[in-house]
Amino acid sequence: GDTKDGIIYGVGTNGLLYQQTLKSMTTSSHWKQATSRGHVISIAIHEPTDLLYGVNGHGNLYKIPLNNLAGNGWVHVPHNGKCYHITISGDDIYCRGSAKAVWHQKLSLLTATSSWKKVAQGSVMSVFVPKGKICSGTLIEKTDDWACDKITEVKKCKTHYERSGDSSTYMQCSPSRVIPGSKIINCLATTFCSPP
Repeated sequence: GDTKDGIIYGVGTNGLLYQQTLKSMTTSSHWKQATSRGHVISIAIHEPTDLLYGVNGHGNLYKIPLNNLAGNGWVHVPHNGKCYHITISGDDIYCRGSAKAVWHQKLSLLTATSSWKKVAQGSVMSVFVPKGKICSGTLIEKTDDWACDKITEVKKCKTHYERSGDSSTYMQCSPSRVIPGSKIINCLATTFCSPP
């Protein structure tokens, strides 16, 4: 699946596209059918052109205008290879091929004869490029030498990042989950972010 302008798009077990608004999505909300034909197994949105790309079980690539999914205007996109899962980031399209390796090329240069470049090897089932920054870190106890100790207001804390000295470690403040409404502020020491 993929998202655009607050709407999430997904592929049903029948190969059709479904959508719903992220803001109102709950465990009991319903998916609205967006297409009535096509049989895709993976989709990705190319934001600059508002085109939604999809691949089917035979490794073929298709595209359809995001603003006219109901028109069912899937167009075959000839390419030199087989793709069984795709993701798009800017002008870069990544493809999981038949040997479960990851391949890449520029979407603007993709033709029936252009070459895919292998960028990763292994038993990959799907590929994904985050649209935002994904960071991993560890929630630690507050001590006097952490940068975010200076932040005492929860409103400022939620989006405040500060660097720890000259290191590559950044702290994000976060309200205590143990005591809701308390003034205890914890730090999330973030050591790795992708993309950096």
